[in-house]
Amino acid sequence: ATDSRFVVLRQLIFAHVSAGRLDAAGDLLTEARPLAEALGTPEAEMALLYLEHFRCECAGEIGPRRRLVEQAGDLVRRHPHPALRARYLGMRIVQHLHCGEAGLFEQAAAELVQLGAGTGDPYSSWLGLSARVVGPLLEGDLGSAAQLAEQAYLHANESDLFAGDSAWAGQLVVLGWVSGRLTSFQRPQEAPDLEGPEFAWSAVRALFLALSGDADNATAILAELTPGIGTVGAQWIGSSTSRWPWRPRRWSGPGPSWRPPSRYCAADATTTSSSAPACSTSDR
Repeated sequence: ATDSRFVVLRQLIFAHVSAGRLDAAGDLLTEARPLAEALGTPEAEMALLYLEHFRCECAGEIGPRRRLVEQAGDLVRRHPHPALRARYLGMRIVQHLHCGEAGLFEQAAAELVQLGAGTGDPYSSWLGLSARVVGPLLEGDLGSAAQLAEQAYLHANESDLFAGDSAWAGQLVVLGWVSGRLTSFQRPQEAPDLEGPEFAWSAVRALFLALSGDADNATAILAELTPGIGTVGAQWIGSSTSRWPWRPRRWSGPGPSWRPPSRYCAADATTTSSSAPACSTSDR
């Protein structure tokens, strides 16, 4: 019963933080701590540290976030299990990014990729591959960032990881925003033969349309997506506590047929570091 309750609380905490309800998440974390202590396993302790770190990240609480990373490191040193180290590396990646420690950031991301490959954990490899997008993006090398983003997406797609589609959609938003090419994603003829839930791609397309001033079509797309929100949300919550977050099933609700371009870094999309906006250490 304790284990089941702890799993439910983890799901609820993730859902509350994702929705911006940080106070509610904090209350549930308080409720979950004695359960984690009762379970007495390093997995339960790491799960709680990871969720607390997630809440602190969204709340902008720098000091507590740093302490949580240190506690996770101590836990991994006491219990050197690959799954625990993968969680710890994910927390370290965020910490190095905020501190502007590019070298350590890249090192942690590369280690996470290798860890996933060595243990047969595609989710860890995907997290590391996704993290590697950040370095070139901050340096203004959008071509390399786009190639790495697609590499991470293809890895997630081959492994049928649920989170990969939406993550790549978000990366496309950032790349399109920085380069000023958001409207180019409106043309369906640019779409390749890549699989991906229509919900994620259609939601991003609605954002592109809204940012380019086409509010009517953006509203129409969002209206078509509304019936699928509950199903997709349930899949996200269900995958948040799984070590292997496979897609339970592909979403088959209504929505326009659209997928993102296969190669963002086309010849006309190449941007050098001299023309991209700079990112100071404080921004990171």
